[in-house]
Amino acid sequence: AVGAPGNYNNGYNGVAYIYESSYGDWDLKAELTMSGLTDVAVSGDILATGLGRGDGGCGTRSGIVRVYRRSGRTWTQQASIADPGCGTYNEFGTNLDLHNDMLIVGQPQGGDSTGRVYAFRQSSNDTWPLLQQFDGLFQYNQLGSAVVLGDDYHFMTMGYPESGGSYYYGASDGPSTSSQDSPQDLPVYMVNLFLSDMPSSMPSVAASDMPSLVSSSSPSVANSGIPSSLPSEAVSSQPSHVVSTQPSFISSVEPSAMISTMPSSELETGMQCSSPDAFLHSLFGVPACPLVGMGCTTEGTGLHVGRGGKGGDATSNTLDSCVDGSSGSYMSDESNDSVEITSADGRLVVGKEAYVVAKVYAWSSGTSDWADFYFTTNPKDGNNIVWTKIGGTKQTPSGGFHFLRSDNFTIPAAADQAVRVVFRYGGSANSCASGGYNDMDDLMYSVDTGTSLSLQRSLTVGPDGEVTSQPGNFFMVKANDNYAIRITGLSFNVTTPGVGVVNVYYKPGSHGGYERDAGQWTLVFGDSSVLSNDGAVSVELSTGIFMEAGSKHSFFVFTTFGVDETDATRNMSPEGSVYRTSDDLDYHMGKSYNAEFGGGCLYTPRAWNGELLFTREFESNAPSESPSMEPSLEPSGNPSASPSFLPTSEPSDTPSFSSQPSLSPSISNRPTLAP
Repeated sequence: AVGAPGNYNNGYNGVAYIYESSYGDWDLKAELTMSGLTDVAVSGDILATGLGRGDGGCGTRSGIVRVYRRSGRTWTQQASIADPGCGTYNEFGTNLDLHNDMLIVGQPQGGDSTGRVYAFRQSSNDTWPLLQQFDGLFQYNQLGSAVVLGDDYHFMTMGYPESGGSYYYGASDGPSTSSQDSPQDLPVYMVNLFLSDMPSSMPSVAASDMPSLVSSSSPSVANSGIPSSLPSEAVSSQPSHVVSTQPSFISSVEPSAMISTMPSSELETGMQCSSPDAFLHSLFGVPACPLVGMGCTTEGTGLHVGRGGKGGDATSNTLDSCVDGSSGSYMSDESNDSVEITSADGRLVVGKEAYVVAKVYAWSSGTSDWADFYFTTNPKDGNNIVWTKIGGTKQTPSGGFHFLRSDNFTIPAAADQAVRVVFRYGGSANSCASGGYNDMDDLMYSVDTGTSLSLQRSLTVGPDGEVTSQPGNFFMVKANDNYAIRITGLSFNVTTPGVGVVNVYYKPGSHGGYERDAGQWTLVFGDSSVLSNDGAVSVELSTGIFMEAGSKHSFFVFTTFGVDETDATRNMSPEGSVYRTSDDLDYHMGKSYNAEFGGGCLYTPRAWNGELLFTREFESNAPSESPSMEPSLEPSGNPSASPSFLPTSEPSDTPSFSSQPSLSPSISNRPTLAP
């Protein structure tokens, strides 16, 4: 992974380039563009990106770290890790390094430029909880100016010296001093993240002139003449005479004197898992999940931020007439800032266990603030909605931000559902709890009711028109706006039966201009000894190619078998035009090729003659950005986001909100809401 940070002239928009080695060459496989990029690190299938110049939710250039996971050839965001210190110009993520399940993040501007280094460790459910924090030793130390993580989980970090000399911690575990003329003119500290549990029986023989950055896991046997600035991780039998600036690893019976500025949860992390982003439903006025059968979150979307007109939330995000309280101020008094509906694998299926996560801000010590969770199976019935409470009430452990998770609940048998979070100051549990400081937020979603999304489907292409034959064919397919799909295989008839080569490649987007560039394509099936069966060849893609609703992917099929193709030169079907269509998938006219990348001749327009096999993955709830060019054969439960250019054969179940007259007359069984 190579990071190309932006600069002032381009708004600090950077790019992370992902390369893979192939026979000694490094081929570019992916590009991720992001604002505020400062550093990247990769380990196996995990990519960490530091956005030190980004606005990470805590103000200008507070910074954020985003973690991506590779599946096949696609990189999908797995998690966002916010600045634990949560402050403007902290530039969290300026530097980072990654090894296996360990992530080190440098923040040289944190703590009034003393600098900080954070260690995060990936958990079994792909969250990244904070393992340890290391603070700089003095103002302008800027600890974390560079970080390097070793295979043995030692890491080295750099900071500026307090005065003339500089220090380097190497394999001897002791400091060496370099002169001002030395190229090593910044202090470098080596830290072991996993310390021995055995206490030393003897004090150190050699005194160090640099304090330790790491707390000891066991009490010292010998007394030190200087108090430590870091707490011991071992339980002391005597009270401490010095106030600790670090969190305790042992449960305390006394409340903390400090309010947390970052969310807490059962996992005690400063982040949450990545789910699909919710969108604002234009008809019901509350956030909704974009895909049927899959959870989502409003975290990072701003859709739930604040309360009752305070902190960005201009209205109450509720499906009925319940309203938020308008007392107090944002980031001081109570608010609910995000809602997530999810399950163990993110899918929402009837009969499956699901849960809700709310990001809340608690007032003062948090001991008077409570969260109640509800679900409904009739979210479209306005003030007749019936809310069912989910498990017990959850209390915030302290003031500030926290992630609160509901108890699990079993998803009922209803297609359209919603959840509600009621975050309240005192009072008792109520789905419409009145109170000046209470915040109520709803999130709509649709579940998989077992209507066989996984049924194998197919789209047959050709043959028709003039038939020719070339060994290679390029074509593009587009998933419709209602369903995400997975391409699971393909089949085609051959003109020369026997044993032959079949290679199948794919790339996101159009193939136009990339037909000769092998580096832009991913091989998903390759076999030099495929046997045709009765003049036909079938190829199964073991993991399949996932396509989001409305997305486009291109394929290149190369084979030494003779395969028919349609020459569309004479029937005026240009390259890129829709040649075949189904309820789920459009096939676009492409090219043929008499080679496998590099040289050779390209022929256009051509249509590969075969059959694409696929399954539906999730249904989309999001409205289409473009009007339909074809009349619908089924009535819609929601109005179109754009006017149709053709009349529908069925009346709409919901009145239209269009401010323009209809282009074609239609008979409605509902009155219109506007003249």
